[in-house]
Amino acid sequence: MNKMRRRTWVINGGLAALLLLLGSITFGVVGRSIDEPEEIRTVAVERGSVVATVSASGELIAPTDLVLDFATGGRLVEVLVQPGDRVSVGEVLARLDDTDALAQQASARAGVTAAQAGLDRLLNRLTPARQSLGGSQIAAAAQQVEAAQAVLARAEGVAAANAVLYAEQVEAARIQAQRIEADRLDQVAAAQANLEAAQAVYDQLWAGQTRAQRAVGDAQIAQAQGAVDAAEVALEETEDVADANERAYDVQVDAADDARDAADFMLGEAEAVLAGLEDDLADCDPGATPDLCDDLEAAVAQQEALVAQYEVALNEAKIALDDAIEDRRQGEERDEQAVAMAEAQLVQAELARDLVQAQVEAGREAATAASLAQAAAQIQLAQTQLAQSMRATDVNSLDLAEATRDTGLARDAQATAVARSQLAQAQRSLELAEAQVLVNEEPPSDAEVAAATAQVDQAQAVLDRATRLVEETVLRAPVTGTVARVGADVGEYVGGGALAGGLGFIRLTDVGDLIVEVQFSEADAIRMAIGRPAAIEINARPESQVNGTVIRIDPTATVVNQLVTYGARVALTNVPEGVRPGQTVTVDVIIDEVDNALYVPSSAVEQVGDESYVTVVDETGEPTRRAVRIGLRGDGTTQILFGLEEGEQVARVGSDYVPPVDLVGGGA
Repeated sequence: MNKMRRRTWVINGGLAALLLLLGSITFGVVGRSIDEPEEIRTVAVERGSVVATVSASGELIAPTDLVLDFATGGRLVEVLVQPGDRVSVGEVLARLDDTDALAQQASARAGVTAAQAGLDRLLNRLTPARQSLGGSQIAAAAQQVEAAQAVLARAEGVAAANAVLYAEQVEAARIQAQRIEADRLDQVAAAQANLEAAQAVYDQLWAGQTRAQRAVGDAQIAQAQGAVDAAEVALEETEDVADANERAYDVQVDAADDARDAADFMLGEAEAVLAGLEDDLADCDPGATPDLCDDLEAAVAQQEALVAQYEVALNEAKIALDDAIEDRRQGEERDEQAVAMAEAQLVQAELARDLVQAQVEAGREAATAASLAQAAAQIQLAQTQLAQSMRATDVNSLDLAEATRDTGLARDAQATAVARSQLAQAQRSLELAEAQVLVNEEPPSDAEVAAATAQVDQAQAVLDRATRLVEETVLRAPVTGTVARVGADVGEYVGGGALAGGLGFIRLTDVGDLIVEVQFSEADAIRMAIGRPAAIEINARPESQVNGTVIRIDPTATVVNQLVTYGARVALTNVPEGVRPGQTVTVDVIIDEVDNALYVPSSAVEQVGDESYVTVVDETGEPTRRAVRIGLRGDGTTQILFGLEEGEQVARVGSDYVPPVDLVGGGA
């Protein structure tokens, strides 16, 4: 009974101790979860190789023959074997046309060179040569601004002077037109008076003449002489206007000639600057100073554009000079016509005066048959003069002057606008040169360096892929054997399933080496290609690592229990001793690879739709969610093209940390 009680006590005591222990453990765990939150687990951003593989299980076999083909299709340019030849591992069997592949490789290599050059320019912005070039470009641009300002001032001055000149010419033409119209009306009145006088003479010859009639005759002679005097004054005034217009035309032609000379000067200055830049570019060594040569090429292109603008301005100035010379010629013709008209009016007034004198004298003589006939002729002449004077002149000098003014003002406005445009262009060139110097003096930001580095990495990845394409244009023997069949001749297209029936291009027989026969899933098979490298692990000897190459992919699928697979064969490049046919293996085929890539564990990358994010943890432990651009997704690691820098710490997905909702863009 006592033993039973003691056993019960021991059991109860043990249970109590166990409960106390569990309670303390629970309290400790709960207390730590409340008071000491688990630290975020991070991993550093590193640089290295990112590899993507597909895996499957298979077995070693000892085939009697082997079918070989190119990984990609192309035109066959060389076949180095024929049936019956014995070949060894690595021996070249045939080659495809590698023109396109080499072109892609050269283009990709140029892309790497350009990306690296961009990174170098970014890291070495302000070299002494570039600093000197920037100073000379600023000085040249400032000189061009000063010259353009001078041209604009001259164009505005010429336009203002021409505006005054045009106004004076129009006013002179208006006065001349008014005088011509007044003279015409005077001529009409004089012609009417001459007609009446001729009629009176005729009548007087029939009736004789009294003393009062003689006085009237004297007054008519005096009036005719007054008309002659007025015509002489009008002729002198017309000649004075013609002389003034000739001086104005000369001023206008001289102004256009000055504008032409200014445009020629600007063109010469721009061509001199261009010649200096071209000499500097010719002396520049792209191998030693590629950045300076690039800057000089850009400066030469910009200066050539400016020279072209000044050539256009010079042509326009020459056209303006030709227009001014033509305006002067037309104006001189109009002035000559006006002088000729004034001279004709003077001659007409003199003839009228002589007629009046003859008529008065004839009236004082006795009427004879001859005098009556002469008086009748004078009447007819007076009628003709009256009809002529009543017709308006055909020359409208006012309209011509106004048209000349409008054309000249438009031409001057265009010349001023061109000068303003040239000044604005020169000022923009100066601002760009100054801004470029400031940009060169500023160190590149981390984001710029990261972006340029990412471009280099991306260009290198493209080059690696292009290099693999070049390598795949050569078909090598993966194992030792005898050539039993060559399925195509030079010039035909082979590889990539180009040959019908899936028979492949070359068949080897009497193969003494082991190969792997393996079945890949449908999703993995479409990502594989003949010639891709593989790593084989022999399950019975896991310590042995064997390398291999994919030498065949079945063109048709195998379906077992609705599972679709594709058979493949992998040739071994090194076979450890003691390995036997029938042993099971695990095959990892490398489908893509990027060397010298920036990468993080794939568990650190969060995918939201098409966007990728990582959680960056700074030195204080503060987490920030950041958008990144990813490249190749490998087996456990993911390539980062943009958004991170080597050495930064990122949180692993699966830690207790919950990222914040707010997002920031890639800062590096």
